Amino acid sequence: MLLKHVRFNGLFYIASTALLIALAIAFQVKSLQLSHEQYSERARLNAQNLGATLAASIEGSFRNIDITLSAVTDHVRTEKSLKDIDKRVFNATLLELRNRVPSLSSLRVTNAAGEVVFGLEDATKIQSSDREYFQQLKVNPNTGMIISKPVVGRGIRKWMLICARRFNLSNGEFGGVVFAAVELEGMAERLSGKEIKLGGQDVFILFDNDLSIITRYVHGKQDIQAVGKNLPSPDLMKFKMVTEKSRFYVSNSTIDNINRIYYLQKISGQPLGLAIGLSADDAFSGWERESKNAQITTGIFSLVVLVGACLMYNAQMRRLKAVAKLEAAMNFNQKVIDSSAIGIQVCRRDGQCVLVNPALAQMVGGSEQELLQQNFRNLPSWKRCGALDVANKSLLSGATQHLQSEVTTSFGKTIWVQWLFIPFDTQGEQELLVMIRDITDIQHTRKALEESNCRLMQLSKIDGLTGIANRREYDDIGEREWQRALRTQESLAVAMIDIDYFKAYNDHYGHQAGDQCLRAVAQTLAAGLRGGGDFVARYGGEEFIVILSGHDATSAYQVIDRLRRDVEALALIHKGSTCALTVTFSAGIAAAVPQYGSTLSACVALADRNLYEAKRKGRNQIYST
Repeated sequence: MLLKHVRFNGLFYIASTALLIALAIAFQVKSLQLSHEQYSERARLNAQNLGATLAASIEGSFRNIDITLSAVTDHVRTEKSLKDIDKRVFNATLLELRNRVPSLSSLRVTNAAGEVVFGLEDATKIQSSDREYFQQLKVNPNTGMIISKPVVGRGIRKWMLICARRFNLSNGEFGGVVFAAVELEGMAERLSGKEIKLGGQDVFILFDNDLSIITRYVHGKQDIQAVGKNLPSPDLMKFKMVTEKSRFYVSNSTIDNINRIYYLQKISGQPLGLAIGLSADDAFSGWERESKNAQITTGIFSLVVLVGACLMYNAQMRRLKAVAKLEAAMNFNQKVIDSSAIGIQVCRRDGQCVLVNPALAQMVGGSEQELLQQNFRNLPSWKRCGALDVANKSLLSGATQHLQSEVTTSFGKTIWVQWLFIPFDTQGEQELLVMIRDITDIQHTRKALEESNCRLMQLSKIDGLTGIANRREYDDIGEREWQRALRTQESLAVAMIDIDYFKAYNDHYGHQAGDQCLRAVAQTLAAGLRGGGDFVARYGGEEFIVILSGHDATSAYQVIDRLRRDVEALALIHKGSTCALTVTFSAGIAAAVPQYGSTLSACVALADRNLYEAKRKGRNQIYST
């Protein structure tokens, strides 16, 4: 009997696992098919929108050219002979008409022999009788405007597209041809009135009824080398033969072998058509990523399903072999939940708690029984910290959601926690697994680290020996005070202070005594300054610098002289000094009202020179300018 159960369960798990994986694969395949169709439709719409816009603009430009040519023919057909026309006036008229149509590079008139007689800027003679458009118009009196194949202009030696109309003189005889030239380089921009912006692999082609390329844009620029070449495409041949005005097709380019999604449209009223080709690689790049992600997801899902099926099969086999072992396993799982350091809670969709572990009870400051009586939808703490919104989002979307927040529990305990909301179904009813990790200690450690960094930042601005500001802090505060004085146009004084004969002091009393001397002088200087913008820093060695905001030279002298007397009052015996029996200092002062273009460093340099002058005059004194 046990063997039958084993075989039945084995076949059941194999069949269900295979079915689940097959459904997942089928779902992914169907989703990818729909996604592929959406990407394809999006590419077709983009190509159609661009193509229709360009076609309408180009059609309008050719209509304007035709109107211009008609205006010229209306003017000349009233004359019995072209010789009767005032050449200077008529050339000016042609220039004005040409300037009205930005796409035209020239507008000219030939006589019946094909010689250009009007519209030339110089005396160059140009013959057009051998041109195909001239021959067609000469023998076909009722032909309207015709558009030539791309030709090389005989005047400027560039690729051109010629738009021409026949005109008869007033006596009914063939009088010649009025033709306008459009340079092919930059032609699409001039005809459409806008810059042609395409992707790196996208292409724009303007072609005639014989499928000859008039202009081609690819790789972000115009491909002049392709002008005049034929497009040997079966799809284009079909499009040429049918009456429909537009069509889509997908094909590899016969020119650069790039697979593209093409939109074809005929230019209404003209023997022209255009093609917009969007690179299939670019158009479906997003779909390719989705496909790869779907494959990875399906693979992982299949692996998880297989592993899960194996685990379930083994669990079922263990159950068939021994119910006691299954109960032991259930007890073990319960112990894992109960002993887990992570808080675990299971709630119904309506918010009622149905399971809680001791770790969660200890974390929030309540008991398991109290938590089992709670409904998270009614808890103010869940609303305040945003947990209620995230829980609803998880239940609605069916997806796992994360949250990190500070929360004050209903038991009055404030903690920082990381939430993990995992929705799942139990016997057809949706429930929510909530896993909560206490990160209060981590947050406190992070805060302590930030405070420590702030203290270190402050220490980096203090001179380690004297306890006053260092050179780095002076650079920041000095420049700030200078800029403030510049804005307010107040006077600012700088004093450079140097302890007299400090090297002799060090040599006589030792470096430890020298350090104590530096500290005593520094602290005396700092204590003697008022608040506000007054500032002292150790400049280097035995030198100090003082910034006195709002002081001119006179008041700054009084402040520094008071500080000099304060240091003298310390009565630090200095046997190495030749200017006094105790430690003294010399100082140089410079004061100025900052102006635009002046600098603090210039003021400091002047104070330093004044310090040198004070030393030269005998030390233990102040020199100011």
